[in-house]
Amino acid sequence: MTMQCIKHTLQACLMALLVGSCGGGGGSVTVASGGIGGTGISAGTISDFGSIFVNGVEFDTSNATIVVDGAEVGVGDLAATSNLAIGQFVQVTGDINVDGNSGSANRVTVKNKVKGLVTAVVKRNITAATAELLILGQTILIDGRTRLDGLSLSAITANQTLLAVSGLRDIVGTQEVIRATHIRFDGDIAGSTTAEVTGFITNLNRTAATFTIANLSVVAPTINLSSFFEGDYAEVRGTTSDGLVLTANSMKLENDFDIEDADDAELEAYVTSVSVLPFSLGGSFIMGTTTVQTNNNTEIRGGRESDIAVNVKLEVEGSLKNGLFIAEKISFGDNVEIAALITAKPDPSTLTMTFGSAGHINVIVNEQTKFSGDVGGLQINTMNDITANGSERAEIRGYLSSSGVVAVRVEVRDRNNSEDAELQGAVDSTFNPSTGLVPVLGVLIDTTTPGLKFAGADKQVLSQSAFLSAIRAGTLIDAQGTFDLTATTVVWEEIEIEEE
Repeated sequence: MTMQCIKHTLQACLMALLVGSCGGGGGSVTVASGGIGGTGISAGTISDFGSIFVNGVEFDTSNATIVVDGAEVGVGDLAATSNLAIGQFVQVTGDINVDGNSGSANRVTVKNKVKGLVTAVVKRNITAATAELLILGQTILIDGRTRLDGLSLSAITANQTLLAVSGLRDIVGTQEVIRATHIRFDGDIAGSTTAEVTGFITNLNRTAATFTIANLSVVAPTINLSSFFEGDYAEVRGTTSDGLVLTANSMKLENDFDIEDADDAELEAYVTSVSVLPFSLGGSFIMGTTTVQTNNNTEIRGGRESDIAVNVKLEVEGSLKNGLFIAEKISFGDNVEIAALITAKPDPSTLTMTFGSAGHINVIVNEQTKFSGDVGGLQINTMNDITANGSERAEIRGYLSSSGVVAVRVEVRDRNNSEDAELQGAVDSTFNPSTGLVPVLGVLIDTTTPGLKFAGADKQVLSQSAFLSAIRAGTLIDAQGTFDLTATTVVWEEIEIEEE
């Protein structure tokens, strides 16, 4: 679906919600109690094995049918470990237990976004582990979180390497991209090769039996296109000799979910469109191809309602009703958040963010980091626009990689005499509750600060001792405070657990 189509779909859905319906069948939509426990479906990346973990749920795969490249490849744990990999985007159908942390999978389907020939290596930075590729006309972004299976980044060669890419669709500016979560080496090209692509149909010409998906030209002389329309999201399989034109031999409509109703649903995806309505008025947004409906009871973890925007990665939990996702809980995928003073640029790819005497964090930026803001009237568009002379303050959202904190977006503005400070991240492994200090990304948060307020994961008020007893290494917390006038000390004011 083009972005124009997405906007029309969202507007239509919002209007339908106001009169009580949205989705297929024309039935009324009510906010189902949903909740954990019952028929479930989860779409997201595999994060671990031991059965498989998807969206924080451990699914037992002992009786699960495993589907790869559209074919059933086996049943049970051996089929799962032999054919699945960490980082692959999958759809899991089955049951989710009442604890919300475990379940039983009936079927696990690998959802490749594209499989075919690399036609261009647009950018590549081996040190930063980033790259931009073109495969079947689709822009593929690789970063430090991408799992490479059977190849190295330096080995990818244009017009030679065949890859199978699993990932999440995103919007960067006005361009649709695929953020690769897993890439499998599929061999080197030898003449015509089979290929697969999933995306939005544009430039549909039924008479000529042609259409495009992003920058890929598709010819489909043997396919009845009467049931496909401009803006449909479809999976197309066929053959290509150059990676630029695909001759389709099969085609079907595709979606994040293969069913329209589920007691419990979970989705990991990037936001591609947002309505202007607040949650209290039924605000909606689109993740991938799914419209997500919010309400007064929707809970947010790791961010704020105002942080939900295009290009933001989220995980949502709730229920499916006639294809509409009723959100009960929203969590931010890039869960490191820093608001502090910029004090140095040790090198062209690093910003030093300082919390006074509490410590500092060196934040990594790369070709995919998005910059915004202005300082002294100067627009901040790149790393080169930042002086790091002590006069700037930044708000950063990012993620923790093996190399450190990597910034996804950086917003910079002039520093004021008294600045707010914020640090959200996982508690470090050096945490010792007896010290009263909570280390997060190397910064020491002093919980003995007079007047500091403590809260648990369900927003309940805690004492200092109860808070320290409730957290451990790896617990995601958010601390907020204010710099003193000399910017040498942060006076922490609130600290809460963001997830258990």
